Amino acid sequence: MRRRLALAALAAVVSMTPLARAAEWQWSATVDGVTSGETKAAPRAFLWIPPNCARVRGVVVGQHNMQEEPILEHAAFRKTLADLGFAAVWVTPTFNSTFRFDQGAGEPFDAMMRSLAQVSGYGEIATAPVVPIGHSAMASYPHNFAAWKPERTLAAISVSGQWPWYQAKDQPDWAGRSIDGDSRILRHQSNVSRFVKGARTECQPVGGHLAEQIGL
Repeated sequence: MRRRLALAALAAVVSMTPLARAAEWQWSATVDGVTSGETKAAPRAFLWIPPNCARVRGVVVGQHNMQEEPILEHAAFRKTLADLGFAAVWVTPTFNSTFRFDQGAGEPFDAMMRSLAQVSGYGEIATAPVVPIGHSAMASYPHNFAAWKPERTLAAISVSGQWPWYQAKDQPDWAGRSIDGDSRILRHQSNVSRFVKGARTECQPVGGHLAEQIGL
């Protein structure tokens, strides 16, 4: 009897839980020149562009890890992207978890963006400003991307993450590069659970005027 009641209660809870809706990604392209150790094939990059977007003004780029996908698919985040005219790209499996630009990570990234520009018809994506986002074990990727190409980096979002100067054997050698004092780049570190719940989080600006531009 108790078991039946417990099963009935569980069924009631499940029936009241809204079904998850798959987020839309309108286009995709392979990341050529990279072979995933997981799938033994090229990773695939998925692109979302806000409906009725006439021109993409920037692209938030994350890789398959933990919280990157739910952030990029979150309704509140996408609403802000739509307001800004920003697109989102999610790559799975990861093509370079720490973005070893000293070992050529930039070349497949550029090729990926050109492919997405071609398949979507939004040619500006090939050279649009980028906001790299990485969580936890991949939280150094945004800073390494910014060090690689600061002129293209609008912001670096390191979630539950890493400071820009972190060094380890799996990290690229910056070779004297620095993103300190670069007014083009906003560094952002946050607790992802606060953001996903819709809370506003603290920003640590290098160029504080950029905060409003990316909706943080």
